[in-house]
Amino acid sequence: MKTIIFFSTPAQGHINAVYPIIKKMSKKYNIIVFSSKKYKDFILSLNAKFIEYPINFDDYHLDEKTSNFYNLAKNLMCLNRKLYKLLINEIQKISPDLIIYDSMCSFGKLISYKLNIKSVCFVTTLAFNWYIYFLKGMFIYDIPLFIKKGGSLLNLIKSERDFRKEFKLPKLNIMDLFINETDKTLVFTPPEFQPLRITFPSNFYFIGTTIKDRLKVSAKDINIEKFNVVDIYISLGTIFTEKEFILSKFVDMYKNSNSNIVISAGKLFKNYQNYDNIISSRNINQLKILKKSRIFVNHAGLNSVYESIYLGTYQVCIPQQNEQLLVAKIIQRKKLGKYLRFKNNKNFFKKIKYEDYSKNINKYSKIFKKYNATKIAIDIINDYISD
Repeated sequence: MKTIIFFSTPAQGHINAVYPIIKKMSKKYNIIVFSSKKYKDFILSLNAKFIEYPINFDDYHLDEKTSNFYNLAKNLMCLNRKLYKLLINEIQKISPDLIIYDSMCSFGKLISYKLNIKSVCFVTTLAFNWYIYFLKGMFIYDIPLFIKKGGSLLNLIKSERDFRKEFKLPKLNIMDLFINETDKTLVFTPPEFQPLRITFPSNFYFIGTTIKDRLKVSAKDINIEKFNVVDIYISLGTIFTEKEFILSKFVDMYKNSNSNIVISAGKLFKNYQNYDNIISSRNINQLKILKKSRIFVNHAGLNSVYESIYLGTYQVCIPQQNEQLLVAKIIQRKKLGKYLRFKNNKNFFKKIKYEDYSKNINKYSKIFKKYNATKIAIDIINDYISD
């Protein structure tokens, strides 16, 4: 039996997007997943082997580490160098037939290069390149940052280049911090939704989503039968849920209303459980909640955005990062929902209301449903590993 190593990004959206592939491949291959302890039980439930990363991801505060391009680049460079040094010998001993890595894990690409092992990249965000960065206006928001941090950014790049030179690794491409393309780069996005798709080379495969397989998972840790209809479902990702005052503002606004509210509140879920019209939970089966939701308030994380489109739910996107801002603007331009910048006032909350975009939402829902990323990904991997 051949062995496949998967280097995951230990974040819910990244893992949700690909776990059906891991589960199905574990019937044919010896799958070893590297992740954080938080996901150990879940990974074992997929019949894969689990190895904990030799660093504690709980020590990484996401709101600080990913707050802007500079902080993201700085922390990814540091993290990837550290994990390359800590894992290279262990992977050499395992001697896998294939390495799969999440697009944020450049150490996975470097290890596969150094050990001459075939590799596949899973991209659970939109695919990015310089065309998108400049032509879609993402660079505009980074101009003040480059003015302020330009010298520090050059030092970061120099240190990364020195590291790669020392260990005889490929030269740095800045875009590799976020995409890390390889011979088989699988993007979990339908081609109809990917901006500037024609600017990507043939090693990028736009394969759609795994939502079809994820719909089969049963709900956990929430009484979803309490409400026949959920007026507003709020799930703002890890970064927002670490900022308690933001969720508290939502609760204060709706606690005395006639609206049924469900909040995915992470570790803060117990703070919002004393209201008849509000359900708050740490773990929510988002796909089942979305089926009965009128409005989905999210942070424009691609996993949430795609699930909302797939199930035909109107969404309001409140982005926190540059990448999410691009996604939110696409949602608004295609009339699949609304994009809002968070503001701490009542006028902001009044803008969270349903608008009838059902025609466009139904159109894209059909597009998303015609792709089966689980099957496509496994077929590509099977052919590649046995080539």
